[in-house]
Amino acid sequence: MTPESKLNLSSFFGIGLIFPLFFQLSGHIYNSSTTLLDSGGKLATLPLPLSILVCFGGILVWIKNYKSTYFGWIFITIFCAVMSISLCASSISVGFELRKALLMLQFLLPTFGLIAGLLIEDNDKSIAKSFLYTLLFLVPLQLICGWMQDTITLTHNLYLFGIYSHIEYVPPILVCAFAYTLSLLWDSHKRRLSILTLLMLIYVVSSTSFLTIFAYFSFIIVFSCSKIYGNWQQSQRRFILPILSLMTVAVIIFYLPTAYNKLGNLTHHNSLTSENLSTKYTDLYNGKIPSNIQERLDIWKLYTDGMTDNTAILLLGHPAPLPREIRSSAHNWYLDLIYNFGIIALLPILFLILFTTHQYLRSKRKVGSDTFWLAVIVFFLVIIDNNFKVTLRQPYPGIFAFFMWGLLLSNLRVNHDQTPSSTVYR
Repeated sequence: MTPESKLNLSSFFGIGLIFPLFFQLSGHIYNSSTTLLDSGGKLATLPLPLSILVCFGGILVWIKNYKSTYFGWIFITIFCAVMSISLCASSISVGFELRKALLMLQFLLPTFGLIAGLLIEDNDKSIAKSFLYTLLFLVPLQLICGWMQDTITLTHNLYLFGIYSHIEYVPPILVCAFAYTLSLLWDSHKRRLSILTLLMLIYVVSSTSFLTIFAYFSFIIVFSCSKIYGNWQQSQRRFILPILSLMTVAVIIFYLPTAYNKLGNLTHHNSLTSENLSTKYTDLYNGKIPSNIQERLDIWKLYTDGMTDNTAILLLGHPAPLPREIRSSAHNWYLDLIYNFGIIALLPILFLILFTTHQYLRSKRKVGSDTFWLAVIVFFLVIIDNNFKVTLRQPYPGIFAFFMWGLLLSNLRVNHDQTPSSTVYR
């Protein structure tokens, strides 16, 4: 593969990985006029992301680098094996359960993003650049479409196509793609990234998503302070930065509920569609637990109680998932996995987390700033976001998260062999 061809393919891969275009097995592009919150388990109409095709296409194109993917294939094999044990145990007790088999495939599919991340090296930053230009196109397009439809929140309807899970799953992934881009390209693309930073600010506020807002502001504040801190020569002044960061976070946390409450009143007077503004942020403004958080607490209790029925269920999981009429997921990937496949299915992912942590600590003296921020992104996706949603079970966010995870492991392998050229983060 020539360097030019590799660059073009990497750029195409980066675009396809985050571009929220969904197709259906019925042969149509997902373009619903109304927001689809639940597919109802119907495979023919289930919106599937473009990133599935891009992921497997990338694996085939870069398969010559297969030697770097042994660890990834071992992880997928073991993960598949332990879930198969749970499925077989369920088949013995109650017969073959098709819904559980499909759920197993749903858990497995995104893990192939790990293989893609281990195969595709971003040494030329082509993937980061493709993220940059995709976001510069997509974010203003979605905002403008929303304003044209008389809503101040994000819209799923982009006229030519629709965005599935446009509030729950897509915004955190775009924020993570933005963070990756900013951490790699800031020194060479300051003007474009400054524009994108402002656009992303409007985007995350319009998403009304707690996790998206938290991720964006946390990253911007810490990243900005790290840049200032790195250029600040007078050590006696450095203590000011953490104080300023905490003050900024406090102001944002305090002001956002007030701002959303005012926006909620504005939408009420102007008959704009804004369900999120009139529910969870109104509760937060009034000092109550937001309705979506209370709902998650209730769901977690339901799944936790179900996992502790007996030792066999805790070890191997339930014979069948909960009926969709009750709950379609636990809103927590770890609880969802344990409830359906038992603790044995959690062991491979725990090992992968511990292995990644070990590799990072082993190479921490050689870890460059690029790898540090990539580790932060992976930590957010796997530990934080995944504890409030089933991120790694959904194809669009799951493939992206596993890809970034594989990319991190690939970088750590290189960092262990040689000191990177990027500035060491301290």
